[in-house]
Amino acid sequence: MISRDIGDRRREGIYLGNLGVAYENLGEARRAIGYYQQALLIVREIGDFNGVARHSMNMALLYA
Repeated sequence: MISRDIGDRRREGIYLGNLGVAYENLGEARRAIGYYQQALLIVREIGDFNGVARHSMNMALLYA
């Protein structure tokens, strides 16, 4: 992932979240949760509270 290579944590979090959405839409909940978890770590690290809420909600909906 280019964003990872250049150290752009914000975009890396966005892309990982988007991969989570894609796998959720494909019905692959476990893979989606894995991507959401990775994105969640990054958005917490950079202080993106909206991102924390978004990825947490997406995971909660999958667990429900």
